[in-house]
Amino acid sequence: MIDYAEAISAEEWPQIVWEQGSALDLPYQSGVFDRVICQQGVQFFPDPAAGLREMGRVAEPGGSVAVTVWSELATSPYFEALAEMLIDFAQVEPGDISFTTTKTQVIKWFSEAQLPTPTVELIEAVVDLPPMSEYLTSHMKALPWAPSYFNLDDSTRKNAIKYVENRMRDYLTPAGVRTHFASYLAHSTSNSPPSRP
Repeated sequence: MIDYAEAISAEEWPQIVWEQGSALDLPYQSGVFDRVICQQGVQFFPDPAAGLREMGRVAEPGGSVAVTVWSELATSPYFEALAEMLIDFAQVEPGDISFTTTKTQVIKWFSEAQLPTPTVELIEAVVDLPPMSEYLTSHMKALPWAPSYFNLDDSTRKNAIKYVENRMRDYLTPAGVRTHFASYLAHSTSNSPPSRP
């Protein structure tokens, strides 16, 4: 993902520097950034509050800390179908499906991170996707449940794709699927940056 991001940004934004590090232990001094953002990642952290605490630590006093997380499954038909497929075909436990969350949970993460209560806004968008037969397998490569999906035999995987295609039939277009997605955008400000524990 870093290699791809570097390739995309190299021509238009060569000043961007890409670095890798643990979200739970950011490799930066305290209070060095005016804005710290995480797009569709916090819900995958082993400890979301710890990740947000680190974001607050590296933000300057009064700096922005903002995240987006997918909202409840029912607000995004594709994710709802994907979750059902993982449960029914890949034997993923329902409690392990963690790519969506609630507004209450997002606020709780900020509180546990000792950040001021965030503003939380529901953002909705209509997105055009390729046909599920093309998109689903590519998308699965970027999700934590990839091993469960790719360990399926070919026949079961084809049936899993057909299941998602059938669930998305109301959103079909000549080019693929047009469906809506919804996310929570949560924004807070950093207190004076705490030192590392």
